[in-house]
Amino acid sequence: ICVIGRDYKIESVNQALEEMMGYTESELIGSYCYQIFHGASEPCLGCPTEQTFTTGTTSRCNHTHVRNDGTEIILDIATTPLFDKGNRVERVLETMNDVTEVIRLTRELQDQKERMNSILMNMAEGVVVINGNYEIEFINDPLKREYGEIVGQKCYQALRGFSCPCPGEVCSLQEVLIKGKKRYEIVKKDEEGKCYKMTSAPLKNPDGTLSMIQIRQDVTEQMRFEEERRRYTEQLEQINQRMEKEVEKRTLELSEANTELRVVNDRLKDLNREKSDFIDIAVHDLRTPLTSIISYADLLRKYYDEPSETRSEFLNIITSEGFRMKQLINDYLDLSKLESGFVDFQEEEVDLHALMKEILPAFESRIETKQIRMNCQFPPVMPKLIADVSRIKQIFVNLVDNAVKYTPSGGEIRILGDVLEKQQLLRFSIQDSGPGIGEKDQELLFKKFGKTMDRDVRGYQG
Repeated sequence: ICVIGRDYKIESVNQALEEMMGYTESELIGSYCYQIFHGASEPCLGCPTEQTFTTGTTSRCNHTHVRNDGTEIILDIATTPLFDKGNRVERVLETMNDVTEVIRLTRELQDQKERMNSILMNMAEGVVVINGNYEIEFINDPLKREYGEIVGQKCYQALRGFSCPCPGEVCSLQEVLIKGKKRYEIVKKDEEGKCYKMTSAPLKNPDGTLSMIQIRQDVTEQMRFEEERRRYTEQLEQINQRMEKEVEKRTLELSEANTELRVVNDRLKDLNREKSDFIDIAVHDLRTPLTSIISYADLLRKYYDEPSETRSEFLNIITSEGFRMKQLINDYLDLSKLESGFVDFQEEEVDLHALMKEILPAFESRIETKQIRMNCQFPPVMPKLIADVSRIKQIFVNLVDNAVKYTPSGGEIRILGDVLEKQQLLRFSIQDSGPGIGEKDQELLFKKFGKTMDRDVRGYQG
């Protein structure tokens, strides 16, 4: 999709158009549409855009375009006028669809139709198509030579000389279209005594209605040889059996495919629910640094005469929280990597004492507002931890943020760390005097997008 101004310059495009044309947004914006889309040096007379500017009406056409990489594509172009307050066409909204594959398939289908028509017209046997009103819709050359041009006539009149549908005889059309037979064969004699074996089958039309296709074979000589006829009948029975097995096989395949589609549909519903949960978590994670930024920016605005050291400290916190928001956004963009089991960890030594000193100032404003007692107890000397600093920081920030969020005014938060020498592990715990998580919801702790349904807990805002 793109918007074109009256000077024929492209004013805006979407990403799909960039990918379709092979240009970047900067290459498209400000360029003349006739140069990009038509390779012309001036507006093209009669093009949809020019017609819409002139007439103020929509226009549509197909156009072969050479992409930036030299490949050709066929576009279905539709234009819509955008009027200004004076009811004058100010801009044109142009929608383009790549129909290259559709046109290719259409041409292939047309070629196949022509080949099939050529086969039918040149068959030695007579072929006729009859609709539900007994009207002849098609005949091939052998029947034309025998009966002349009879398309549009009633089959029982043109082929049999009757005034009504097959009086006193079994009618193939009724057997196929009314009784629903998939294949019907019958041998009949005409007025000259010739025997014709007519093989009929239903033919589905594009509009969903059914006609009958019938192949008429002259079997006069075959009728004289009974044994040969029996062998031919046995062969037909075998073919029918194979067709029935094929139908059963295809029916089973369709049933299995339907089952798979139901499974996929259920999975899509689960993914949609997970998407909603993901959005909730994203809002939760971004709210914390944004709250810190707003709080310290408000302090700077109210207390502009604070010492430069204090102002510098506030600005550093604002900057740090801004970078944290950026990191959170990058983490959300990495979700697809996490889903696939691959994520890029930047491992390095982490000084946990320095990390906590970097994290806690971002929460000072909220801690002071709620008069929460913060107690941080780490051993004086702790071994270096090899980890991804940003992700370890995110873990601590999330836990501290939850503690501050759910701890009531006047409560206490304890951040504890110790070294388990025997297991060669570092253990950390963050405790608060908030409502906690009920036993029924604790199983959600490590479940993706899990969240408690406890109203007392969910009522907290953070």
